[in-house]
Amino acid sequence: MQDLENPKTRNDDVTYIGIDVSKSSLDVFILPNNTRLTVSNDKPGHARLSALFARLEHPSLIVMESTGRYHRKVSEHLSATGLAVCVISPYKTFSFGRAMGLNTKTDKVDARMLACFAMVMQPVPKPPPSRALIKLKELVVSRRQFTVRQTGLSNQIKECSLVSVRQMMRAELRMTKRHIAKCDRLIKALIADNPLLKDRFAIIISVPGVGFVNGATLLAEMSELGTLDEKQVASLLGVAPHANQSGTHQGKSRIKGGRKAVRNVFYMAALSSVRMETGFKAHFEKLMVRGKPYKVAITAVMRKMIVLINVLLKENRKYQPKWPLT
Repeated sequence: MQDLENPKTRNDDVTYIGIDVSKSSLDVFILPNNTRLTVSNDKPGHARLSALFARLEHPSLIVMESTGRYHRKVSEHLSATGLAVCVISPYKTFSFGRAMGLNTKTDKVDARMLACFAMVMQPVPKPPPSRALIKLKELVVSRRQFTVRQTGLSNQIKECSLVSVRQMMRAELRMTKRHIAKCDRLIKALIADNPLLKDRFAIIISVPGVGFVNGATLLAEMSELGTLDEKQVASLLGVAPHANQSGTHQGKSRIKGGRKAVRNVFYMAALSSVRMETGFKAHFEKLMVRGKPYKVAITAVMRKMIVLINVLLKENRKYQPKWPLT
């Protein structure tokens, strides 16, 4: 940590700011002048931060962790004032802290670590997601949670021997199904009312095997689609094979990382696509003939599908069966 703050190893032409976000407060650490402060996580606190950052001598790079809804308002406020804000996955910052040998975890220590992360890793700032996209993601996640609950209740009813408990479970199951149906209506209405979401959704579901649930999930939870290259989009979904090699050891390549919840849903789209008379089915059958395991072949189809969707969104066109798969 001290080496990172050494004048010989830092760039004093940029101000690096780490913000540790909690429900009620924001702990801030500023490099290279080692300034600390704590403000409330509300409108007055956000205004105080933007006023302070505006007076800084050099351009600033701000890093904060993704903390559900608690970081959204401060991120939106600072971005709206023209500041460069990066919202980083806690997994990345946790790994960075471990690599630095940090064993203590407090809000102040975390703010300092985030400022060092900004200086060393130089993440690229991104604009915050639109309000419509935030609402869509909440609806998609809620629908998925209700679906998990529906499956759990259906299984519990089969095993329950007490009539009164079974009746209560059936009542809850009916209510859960109504909630899922309402989520579907709200998702459709939200997409229909937003021209950008509507156009992107139409392109996504034009791909064989991709239906309403898959399309809404990709739209909400992989908003980067259309801006990435082939390797990046496969890695983001978690269908890119990672080598396992060291010295003379040559292990099997395996997929890892990525957005598991999206991958689980997209798996069903791949299963549907290989049952249709499309290029995906031909690709799947070719892999099976070559002796590839079933799940390896399905994963390869998932990779081909997500790469195609990324290309279609980048080129702003729908899937055409007469065009070759890319």
